[in-house]
Amino acid sequence: MPYPRRTTRMVAPAAARGLGAGLAGAVLLIGLTACTTGAAPQESRSAVVSGSSAAGSGSPAAGSGSPAAGSAPGSAPGSRGAIHVSGAAAAVPPTVTQAITASVEQVNATAGGDPAEQRKVLLQTVDPAQRDTQQSCAQASTTVEFQPAWEGLRADPTGAEGAFLLPTLVRVHRGGRITSNDLTTLRVLVTAEASASGMTAWLPALCVR
Repeated sequence: MPYPRRTTRMVAPAAARGLGAGLAGAVLLIGLTACTTGAAPQESRSAVVSGSSAAGSGSPAAGSGSPAAGSAPGSAPGSRGAIHVSGAAAAVPPTVTQAITASVEQVNATAGGDPAEQRKVLLQTVDPAQRDTQQSCAQASTTVEFQPAWEGLRADPTGAEGAFLLPTLVRVHRGGRITSNDLTTLRVLVTAEASASGMTAWLPALCVR
């Protein structure tokens, strides 16, 4: 069944424009791209997410992960060790998958609930370098849920340290209903941290409306 075309519009947060492709630029900005069956999800740098008035449909992307201890904000990633995996074909270490799962599930735990609660979680899991951008987002009336296709997780082919690409179905919740579905590729930065997996995955600055 094809995914419905979304009506969500994308607007880049001002603070996110002009980021390079290096370590600072790799820190996680999400983009949602409208897709139909047979169209490959695309990566973009930033977005403002708003709910559609038409209910979305479609099956979630395959794959799930086990819960892990969550990440917490700290100093900028440049002051910590980055995990480097060369090439898109390189095997992704299980600890990297565990760290990304932990951050994704923190956000998903608030999907369909109070948008203010999800806002708090987004502030906790956003890359510290993008915290000001996240903080500047307007109050939301919707929440989002990530359903990653874990078998598609791969190292960023640009070779950026600690950067990984994860194909994901994004569901937008409003008023107890799923109002739209979107396919995207999340660009995630993983750094060495004191956590259950020994690593922390930093999520993007994401404004949800």
